[in-house]
Parts: sequence; C-alpha cells; structure tokens
Amino acid sequence: MALSPESQLVSAWEERYGAWAEDLMRDGLETALLVPLAAHPIAALHLVRHVAHWDNHLQRKLAATLVGLVGTAAPGDMLDGLFEAEAERRRATGELFEQLTSHSVVEDIVFAATRWCRAAERRDAGLALLRKVVERTLDGEYWNTASYAVMGLVHHRAPQAAEVLERFAVFARERPPERTFVDQLAAGNATIIEEQLAGAEREAETIAWSDDARVAIEELVRLARAVTSAARS
Repeated sequence: MALSPESQLVSAWEERYGAWAEDLMRDGLETALLVPLAAHPIAALHLVRHVAHWDNHLQRKLAATLVGLVGTAAPGDMLDGLFEAEAERRRATGELFEQLTSHSVVEDIVFAATRWCRAAERRDAGLALLRKVVERTLDGEYWNTASYAVMGLVHHRAPQAAEVLERFAVFARERPPERTFVDQLAAGNATIIEEQLAGAEREAETIAWSDDARVAIEELVRLARAVTSAARS
C-alpha cells in the first residue's frame, strides 16, 4: 500500500531532512531549509505536530522555529501550547541536562513569538507569549530568555511594556546577563533580537547550495506540496 503524502513527508523528515536541519541549526542556518517548507503551512504544521513532543530537543526547537515562520497560518494558541509543554517537561524532570534543553527550546519559542509580532494578525498572540515568559520568570519560574522577551515587548510596543520593563529591571539588578539587556533597553537599544534574527535569515538566504542539496530541497518542497494538495482535495 502506498504511503499517504503526510506519511511520505514524515518519513523523509525522519530519514534525512530532520538531521540536515539539525546540522544547519548548529551554524544558525536552519531557516535556509525551513523557509521553503514554511511556504507550505499545512505540511509544515503537520511536521510540527509530529516532532513537537519528541525527546530530541533539537527537533522541538525546529518545531518552534517553523511555527514562527508559518506565522498567521498557525493556530493562534500554538506557541502557547509549545511553551506550556516545555514548562511541564521541565517540572517533570530532575535531570539538569533535560532542564537546560527546555530552556533552549523556549529560546526558539521566544524567537518565534518575536517573529509573530511582525504581523498584525499574530501580534497580540506573540506579545502574550513574550509577556507570559517574563511574568513566569518574575513569579519564580525562571526562564533564561526572559530578557529576550522583555526586549521584544519593548521593541513591539506592547501595552504596559514600560511597567513590565521596570519590574524586570528590579529583578535583573543582581543578575548580570539580564542586567545587560536592561542596560541596553535603558540606552534605547531595543532591536538586538530582531537584528539577530534578521541577520541569521539573511545569511541563510545566501548559502551556496551544491547541486545535490538543491535537488534535495526541491524534493522536500514537492513532498510539502503533495500534503497541501491532499488536504485540499
């Protein structure tokens, strides 16, 4: 029996593309592979749901990035669901490494929320996720990218951003990494995270792919299109 388009995409991801995306991510170039996939949201979100709860945290990071790239095509509560899953995963383990991997995944969730803030239709959901990360940290559930989230709130002019920053500044006084971000914001520099994301995206766009790599990406896009066609038929 022939595999469904969804199963073919998942199989190809498990056998080849997932590992390739992980390799690219180590150099900050994962969007080079994920952007062509995100152009086909039905397929991209099918993969997100497939890998979002894997024990492999690199795949969970990629899932978060895909949700950010898909943007308005993703359900408005999807990033929140990914964040709550990481919070629960961290609460459920006593292993330091596993806790650190959840911090790493939440970093990409924060980046994804920052991308959402660029689009009017997803801005409120993106800001809500950023604020949740900050509020949880201020309430004692520390997330090491809360400073990134504060910067996103300020840059995208969230309601009560000044009040949140003021509270976070008190929290950051004895924490050098967080205090650095507060100092940057106090100096009017609220674009660091956006610039970091944009720089990585530009670099990914300039990769000189080999012929084999281009063929592989074309095949991934073909698989994604087939999923879309099947869903619409």
